[in-house]
Amino acid sequence: MSSKAWRDAHKEEQKACGRAYMKVYREANKEKIQARQKAYRDEHKEKNKASQKAYRDANKEGRKTYNLKRRYNLTPADYDTLLLNQGGLCKICGRECKLHTDHEHSIGYVRGLLCRSCNIMTGRSTPNNPEMLWQAITYLLESEWKQFCITSSTQCDRGCNEQ
Repeated sequence: MSSKAWRDAHKEEQKACGRAYMKVYREANKEKIQARQKAYRDEHKEKNKASQKAYRDANKEGRKTYNLKRRYNLTPADYDTLLLNQGGLCKICGRECKLHTDHEHSIGYVRGLLCRSCNIMTGRSTPNNPEMLWQAITYLLESEWKQFCITSSTQCDRGCNEQ
């Protein structure tokens, strides 16, 4: 058997041995490898930043498609259907702006598309206690609005007396 035929016959075996050797090496020299990688990143920070920005700019649609699928199990067609059904507006406040995918965190169910403000409001109030939204509504409807003057002197510039 020629040396080329022998190399071809044993190529996969050699690859497996190389992978096994590298795995043992990486485990034995973990800190050394991490330090070398950190030093490289620190030395080439601006170059890496520019490269990452160029990649993001060149792959916006692909990244959007990937993130929709990974985070919410939505295809671009599913997203477009949601957008069309809502008329391109936030499902809560009805504003026309950049929309975010609102989802139920525990099971990943997509509820709709919301503006940033509405998405934050629902995200902070509903995960543990949806009743909190009703409490907030009640508070806003029942509260008496009072104006307070907060000044360091006894008389504010509008003529109010501090009590």
